[in-house]
Amino acid sequence: CRFDFQREKIKIEMTSFNGKEKCFKANLQLNKVPLTKNVMTKLLFKYPCVTAKTMLAIYWQACKIFLKGAKFYVHPKKKEFN
Repeated sequence: CRFDFQREKIKIEMTSFNGKEKCFKANLQLNKVPLTKNVMTKLLFKYPCVTAKTMLAIYWQACKIFLKGAKFYVHPKKKEFN
């Protein structure tokens, strides 16, 4: 694996060998974008199904854990305000 974190881009390269024979190679190049409220809002509207699917998956897992009898504990800082 090779990682290259530049100012504007992130590059990742992975090569896999079977003995001396190269059997797999993958490259990923990403442009860095500041993580601002506007960028996050644009992504929410650009990929609404991904957002909904992720939220549904999180709550589904929480529901399964709850149904198995796991206890719910309030965060101590939140208890102070009640």
